Amino acid sequence: MALEKLKFELEEEKAQKSFYQSKHKEVSSELETKKAQYEEVKKRIYSLENESMAKTSEVKKLKSALEEKEADIQSLGYDKDTLRNNLKELENAKESFKSKIGNLESLVSSKESKIKELKETIEEQKSEMSQNNDFQYLLPPLPKLNLLQN
Repeated sequence: MALEKLKFELEEEKAQKSFYQSKHKEVSSELETKKAQYEEVKKRIYSLENESMAKTSEVKKLKSALEEKEADIQSLGYDKDTLRNNLKELENAKESFKSKIGNLESLVSSKESKIKELKETIEEQKSEMSQNNDFQYLLPPLPKLNLLQN
């Protein structure tokens, strides 16, 4: 009976050994799978980090480009305001010159009128003097006046 008990214990130990070997293989296989999954996740993390850094770099470039465009817009706004002010100044100068031109035209018209009066007076006096022949030889011929030349 002791022999049978030993055989039974031996069989039981073999069964346990077989069970543990089977469990060991199963756990080892699961461990390998988990290690492979871990490596995949690790690679994915590195990939995402690299992608994130690339996107961060791209975002920085885009922000920089945006800031440049905003500066351009501000510069154009300043240029626009400057041009508006210059236009106002030119319009004011134009109005001032128009006023001066009007005054000068009025002055020229007045002077022309005065010249016409003086010519008429001279013609009258010349006519009176020609009636009086005694003094005609004393008068030199009148030159033609061209006062309206440009």
